[in-house]
Order: sequence, then C-alpha cells, then structure tokens
Amino acid sequence: GICHFFLAIDPTLFGDKEAIEKSLDAYLERLRNADRLDAEIPIFVPGDKEKSAEEANERQGIPVDDVTIAEIQAIAQGFNIDFPTPI
Repeated sequence: GICHFFLAIDPTLFGDKEAIEKSLDAYLERLRNADRLDAEIPIFVPGDKEKSAEEANERQGIPVDDVTIAEIQAIAQGFNIDFPTPI
C-alpha cells in the first residue's frame, strides 16, 4: 500500500545555472521576510529546518536517545567490543 515516485530535473535545462540560483535565492528571501501576524515566528521554506538541525548537530553532536544507546551497547557487548559508557 505504499508507493513512491522520484523525479530529477536538471534545472540548467531551463536556463543559466547562476541566474536560476540567484533568482531562487531572491524569491526565498522574499518569502522568509514576508509580513506575518507574529514577527517572532519565522517563515520557513523547505530545507530551512533541516539545515538548522544539521548545523546544530555539527556544533553539538547528534542526539541519540537512551534506548538506542542501550541497543548499541548490547550489540557491542555481543561482539565483545569496548563501548564507552558516556558518548
């Protein structure tokens, strides 16, 4: 019952790559800076939250929940691999 469809389009088929990127950047900035009811709530475009999370993970590391840590520790123990308690 699950279906997927993927489509890849080369944007250079529609014009100069740099011109397309410049136009898209300007459009996204207009969206992000549009008027809103609450100026404290940012407007996100696709990829903004993911980019922010990636930057945070680069600075602070990737958060891993306790259940996953316990599973990794059990696997390491099963293979007799040393695994640090605090990661």
